[in-house]
Amino acid sequence: MKRKVRGKVIMGIAMTVIVLATLMAPTGSTKDITSDYLTYRNGYQVNPGFVAIKITEGDTDAIKIGQEIIFSGTKDGCIVLIQGIPDTNTDGEAFSASAFVTETVTNVSGTGTTKIVKGRYFDTTSMSRTGTYIISCGALSQYLLVSKLAIPLDLKVGSDVVSSIAAGTPLRIDSPIYLDPNDCVDLKIVDPTGRKIEILTLDKKTQYFDDINVSQLIEYGSTDTAKQIDTTGWIPGTYTFSVITAEENSRGLGMSSISKSLEVLKGEVDIDVDKTEFADFADFAELQPITVTLTGIYGHLVTVEAIAGRDDHVEFEDGLDDFVDTFDREYTNVSDPVTGEPKERCYGFNVTIKEVGKMQFSVIFHNSGAYTLQATDLNTGYEDTVDVNVSEKEVTFDMPANVVVGEDLEIRGTANAGDYVDIAIEDYIVYTGIPIEEDGTFEADLRTPETRGTGTPGTIAIEAFIRVAGEATPALYTDSSNIEEDGSISVLLTSGSLSADISAESVAHEDEFTVEGTAEGSDFVDIVTIAPKGGSGRGINPGSVPAVPGITHDCSAVSGIDYSYLKELYVDEDADTGKYAVVEVSPGRNGVYDEINDDHLFGAEFEAAYGPLEDIGSKTRDQILAIIQDATIDAAGSDDLMVVGYIKVETPMVSLNPITGVDAGEPLVVTGTSNREDGYTIIVTVTGEAELPPATVPVENGTFKAILDTTGAEEGTYTVEADDGKGHTDEVDVDIGPAKPTPP
Repeated sequence: MKRKVRGKVIMGIAMTVIVLATLMAPTGSTKDITSDYLTYRNGYQVNPGFVAIKITEGDTDAIKIGQEIIFSGTKDGCIVLIQGIPDTNTDGEAFSASAFVTETVTNVSGTGTTKIVKGRYFDTTSMSRTGTYIISCGALSQYLLVSKLAIPLDLKVGSDVVSSIAAGTPLRIDSPIYLDPNDCVDLKIVDPTGRKIEILTLDKKTQYFDDINVSQLIEYGSTDTAKQIDTTGWIPGTYTFSVITAEENSRGLGMSSISKSLEVLKGEVDIDVDKTEFADFADFAELQPITVTLTGIYGHLVTVEAIAGRDDHVEFEDGLDDFVDTFDREYTNVSDPVTGEPKERCYGFNVTIKEVGKMQFSVIFHNSGAYTLQATDLNTGYEDTVDVNVSEKEVTFDMPANVVVGEDLEIRGTANAGDYVDIAIEDYIVYTGIPIEEDGTFEADLRTPETRGTGTPGTIAIEAFIRVAGEATPALYTDSSNIEEDGSISVLLTSGSLSADISAESVAHEDEFTVEGTAEGSDFVDIVTIAPKGGSGRGINPGSVPAVPGITHDCSAVSGIDYSYLKELYVDEDADTGKYAVVEVSPGRNGVYDEINDDHLFGAEFEAAYGPLEDIGSKTRDQILAIIQDATIDAAGSDDLMVVGYIKVETPMVSLNPITGVDAGEPLVVTGTSNREDGYTIIVTVTGEAELPPATVPVENGTFKAILDTTGAEEGTYTVEADDGKGHTDEVDVDIGPAKPTPP
């Protein structure tokens, strides 16, 4: 658009107001002919850089202060007078336009044609009062309605004004400005790196923000989410927004809205703890309030709960932060450590993510140990957990060298550039879009064996590819062998393993023994004991398996930290004596016992394959063991694991060793043996001419030892008795001689 100016503009002159008799009150009709000069910019129909007005007797045109006017068709030498109206806000105001301009507009209405407009030029920036003015040029006059323009701007999700959102949340640009739909504006969006976002393409849909018209801007404020700004893939951080008019295509207006800031959070649900003062979770102290920050997509329902560690030691504090908005809370019943009164502790809840996309809660832990807090987005199924432990672009991995198939493959590392990391295993993309945090770290957990390339034991190559926001996301399972990786690591996938240790070779009635070990790749271990007489015998817990008193069935969970398990077993007072088989068995990475395709060892599928459980009552110990093996480790291709050990159940026994006599005043040493469990208390008494003070001593490794004081004992024969308190005793006589004379 070309402009030629001849003459000058005279502003602020005093003149006599002459109102023609034919000039009536404003009628609202207009001879604004600006639409005759529309053109195209960046694919949008836009106005020229001026308001074209053809002065028409009795009409009214409206303009905004800041616009530039060309009074079209004014005759050469005719000065345009703009005068205020007495007794109104414009009273006393007077301007004139004498400069003559010629404007050339190309590609009018997209037709490729050119139009020229000539007339008197007036820049309204010299005006300050709003209201109605009278325009006159020669014999013609009309009204001019003048107003001021502001460009308000709000960032909204739904009907709510927001200052932060999660990436992926549709964003409304609410800017109810009173501009013409064809005025050209820039929606200026600056991302956290300082880059201006002028165009955004996602899933073949392109959104423009630079050199658009007001109609497009209004569409971004639609209540239809499909028309709003798509923030999918936006990097976390602070963005700024403003609306700026393009003077040369907005009728001469050059102005801007205020700038608004928006914090964009990670697009998936995320849970974290405040680590500003500590290196890791293990450094937090017992009972120290910890801030848990939950982020997610507005309106999504999220479950927060403790999933590892004693949940009765976890307490989200009532009345703090956003806890008031939670519901469906999960409680454990505990006793107050001081008063002993019962109380409840909240260890989990549901909450709907607020408009800002971020919520905070306070949690305390009432005991030391390892805990895991988990947040699950119930709308998307995404979950996140937190444990309570320049140069070329490069990724450095920091992850375990060995992973058991069945456990999560914990992808961890740092990147020195970019916004996202994509992961390939054995030259195929398996996971995309891991956000790179502000400190350069990234993390994600991949399930094995479900993730491609993680189902078979052996060494796998893991590769990372850095990607910046706006780049196309590679499709899953794309061949990446021809793409240069930004970092790699080799990880050894191993099969699950099972170990077991029985705490003793023998155990007495009414005593306990433990079975412990490790079970990598398993969530639980089944522990079965089989009596010497098989199913028809009386086992260590006859009621454990209905109708089969000779066997017991217990289950122990496997620690997610060190894969350990532990089970304490009690021996019934009437259990058969003899050699028991102790069977530890666990399913492999598929989570089920392979022959019966079920994770319940003695469930319905077991009975379908081997008959009712009561039929096992007629089986021998070895036959029952063979059935369990057939259901598990002997199945074709089975990856189940089993360890078989033995323990001898005995009648409780206490036996004294021969005792050497002593003189009164000397210590009397009493030793013996017992098959009671370690730590069991044996009572040793000495009676005879006098009764010596008794002693209580523990059993250690099948033996016990007591040392008794004989001071003041009379000479004679005494009876030493050892008693386990359950009627199992032994007696031995010992002589105590006279006390030796005290040296002078």
